[in-house]
Amino acid sequence: GGPGMADAAVAGEIFASPSTAAVARVCRSASFGGGIILGFGNYAGDVLNFGVAAERLRAEGIDVRIVTVTDDVASAPAETPLQRRGIAGDFVVFKVAGAAAEAGLPIDEVERVTRYANHRTYSFGVAFGGCTLPGSVEPLFTVPKGMMALGLGIHGEPGIRDTEIATASDLAKLLVETVLKERPDGARRAAVLLNGLGATKYEELFVLWGAVEKRLR
Repeated sequence: GGPGMADAAVAGEIFASPSTAAVARVCRSASFGGGIILGFGNYAGDVLNFGVAAERLRAEGIDVRIVTVTDDVASAPAETPLQRRGIAGDFVVFKVAGAAAEAGLPIDEVERVTRYANHRTYSFGVAFGGCTLPGSVEPLFTVPKGMMALGLGIHGEPGIRDTEIATASDLAKLLVETVLKERPDGARRAAVLLNGLGATKYEELFVLWGAVEKRLR
């Protein structure tokens, strides 16, 4: 990942968790005695496989901590945040974790800062169409013409509901108001990630960003 990012990443198949053996193998290669923090989005397969790998590594004497990312406000109520999925917030949380480690903080402090970052990271996704896995004929889900899906996941999970496509101003209002409902008391600053996953033109994202920034200010 480069300076200030993760020392290693474990790749699984498309939309599938890497195997327990792969996780353990990569962690052994990345272990230099200071301990390891495993960060991943809160999905069942990842929780299972990374968890089993962590137990194996701990039995070998490696200090392993697990931090699951739970930023997706559409996937579970605010009362049960640990049931939420990780989506775009993965990037923000991993960047904070990497920066803390790069600064030389001990693993207890890196873990604390990473959990704090996750606790204060909130995301909401919108889709205008479903993705198609390589080799498949049909997309994983479809969005009716003229509509957009709210609250999709990053593995092709469909949204929680469909609504009419909005103008940039109205979409910014939806995104900002949805996320700001979760704002911690007293928080007056925000680091904002507006991500199109390569499927939305930069020109359109800049237009949307202008409306988002205006609402936040």
